Amino acid sequence: FGTTATLLGVKPDRTILDLAPFMDDLGTSSAIISNVLTPHSSGLRLLAAPPIHLGGFLSADATAAILLALRRAFGFVVVDLPSEISEVTLATLERSDRVLHVMTPDVLSVQAARTAFSVFEQRGISSEVVNIVINRTNKRLEIQPREIRMLFPYSVVAEIPADFYGIEGPLSIGQTLAEADGGCAAYTAIRQLATAIVNARPRPDSQEAASVPLQSLAASR
Repeated sequence: FGTTATLLGVKPDRTILDLAPFMDDLGTSSAIISNVLTPHSSGLRLLAAPPIHLGGFLSADATAAILLALRRAFGFVVVDLPSEISEVTLATLERSDRVLHVMTPDVLSVQAARTAFSVFEQRGISSEVVNIVINRTNKRLEIQPREIRMLFPYSVVAEIPADFYGIEGPLSIGQTLAEADGGCAAYTAIRQLATAIVNARPRPDSQEAASVPLQSLAASR
């Protein structure tokens, strides 16, 4: 529940809070979910967070029910979670097929990661589904990706180079990096990560693969 709407340059008419009156019907009508989604020119559809001034979110149980409804409706569900750990974020993480913890190579981010991973372990979130994405890497920084790999028992699946000027233009006009396709280093790394995630999903070419539920992916910070 981050600032995704702003980054995509959209102004949602409805948010996740609009689902509150329909919780009992989510499992019977996909139209309920569709009616609150905001389309984007890239083809993705956004279930937006409410404006900050409204305050409040749905309960952990309600969030879990919404995630299940989204999994039924879409092949991939990506959830942008805040850095604060709450019952809502934990409910999402516990129901995700893959968790990407996005961190930066600095002391504060490393400490935050230690705290988050400790909570993950306490809640029984399997280390097999938790991966690390290191954002804004730079060879001139004191902390390098190799040191982060040594600190944590989780796989580092992507290193996104610091590329402010490469991403500033597209994001300032609500474009995804894929739409801009300007060949910036950050986009190349993100594309490689996305491709790996898609390719890791079981293919429906066997009865076993066909029975695998749709995937959900949570990104924590």
